[in-house]
Formats: sequence, structure tokens, C-alpha cells
Amino acid sequence: MRGQYAKTTLRLMRYIYNQMERIINAEFENLGTTLAQASVLLYLFENRKKKITQQNIQSALLLSHPTITGLMKRLEAKGFIARMNNPEDCRCKFVSLTEKGFMIERSLKENIKSMEARSLNGLEPEELNTMNKCLCAMAENLSLEESKIESRRHLKRLRGKIFPH
Repeated sequence: MRGQYAKTTLRLMRYIYNQMERIINAEFENLGTTLAQASVLLYLFENRKKKITQQNIQSALLLSHPTITGLMKRLEAKGFIARMNNPEDCRCKFVSLTEKGFMIERSLKENIKSMEARSLNGLEPEELNTMNKCLCAMAENLSLEESKIESRRHLKRLRGKIFPH
């Protein structure tokens, strides 16, 4: 790792994520996808028996509306997914995998599994267990913080309705 890179926990996590994203994107080039697009496809693989909407994916992957719209357009243009309007709500689109989308499932999963194995190489099982516990605790802490932010936003909206300017 570069010596000038600060070793604070969050900066180190960002560095690791960025490195993994660059490597995975390079490996996914031959599949015609990126890590962000693969995340959508993986969600669709896992939920293949359900009717999935664009909003379901957006919520599950914690993406903004413009981000998910761009991902959907690119995946559809590449032939990996199909989108259909919901006959009951034209603002809502159902998303499904195409045959081409299903064809890359195994390769995507193998690439991700390989990346995980390479990045965790040399770590002992107890180290991995400790790291997983720490990461889960961090995820839970951040989830609680996000809930607090949403509660404050909700209260602010209510106050605006009760006491308009």
C-alpha cells in the first residue's frame, strides 16, 4: 500500500473498496459489465422468483434514483435486463433478467468469489471471524445513525406541515 495513504479505519476501508472495484471492473470487462451493474444483476439472481421493481433494487442497494436509472438504462442497452411498465402504476417498472443476463451469472459469482479469496489471502479463520464481527457492528451502528437521520427529517417535514412558514 502507498505510504502516504492515511491509515485511519474509514480511509483504509475506502482504499480497499476502491482497489477492489478497480480490479473487479477490469476483470468484468470481458463480461461487458461493471461492479455496480453486477450488484444489480446479483440482486436479480437472488430474487429471480419474485416480481422485482426498479424501486426494490434501488432500496436494497441503497442507491439514488438517478444512479439506479442510469444502471438500468446501461444494463438494458447491453441486453442483460428487460424493463416493463407495471400496468397498475405506470411510474413503476418491473425488471427481469434476459437470457443474456442469466448466461453471465456463474462467471460473475466466480469472479467475485475469487476476488474475495485473493483479498482475504493470509488471514486466519479467527481473524476473519473478528473482522466480520467488527464490520457487522459498524454496519449496525451506521444503520442506527441512518434511522436517526430519517426520524429527524420526518419530524422536520411534520413541523413544516403543522407550522407552515
